[in-house]
Amino acid sequence: MIKKTYLASFFILFSSGLIFGQANESLTVKTSFFSGIKFEHNGNNLNFDETLSLVDQNEQAATYLRMSKNQATTSTIVGAIGGFFIGWPVGTAIGGGEPNWNLFYVGAGIAVISIPIYNSAVKNARRGVNEYNSGLATLNSTIQNQLTFTITSSGAGLKFSF
Repeated sequence: MIKKTYLASFFILFSSGLIFGQANESLTVKTSFFSGIKFEHNGNNLNFDETLSLVDQNEQAATYLRMSKNQATTSTIVGAIGGFFIGWPVGTAIGGGEPNWNLFYVGAGIAVISIPIYNSAVKNARRGVNEYNSGLATLNSTIQNQLTFTITSSGAGLKFSF
């Protein structure tokens, strides 16, 4: 009987971390040159609009993410224009025509301008995610639940404090 009591107490103590554990609510940002800025929350991939609706309660994080979305869109548009200006003379040269290489150089310059705009978008996305996650840490730190095994003169037991 005592062996079963110890075994049950041991099981309860070590499984309490699973029972009372908090789910990971943090938001992560992943960036890639080709796929752009991606967000992940609880294993689900989110786009900018879904992420903005998630962080809407945290005004500072939402501001950073709105700026990031605008900068990413601007970078994409500027890069596409530059790519068109690069591709037109290259296509003309491949087709056997006389290419306008000045258009190529202008396109290269425009495409290069899109790189710092994209980097700024990534930086603001990371700032927004960090702001959101730090807000979660503040909310979770106020909740202090504790499960302890106590022994007193009247017996032994589990004590749950909240």
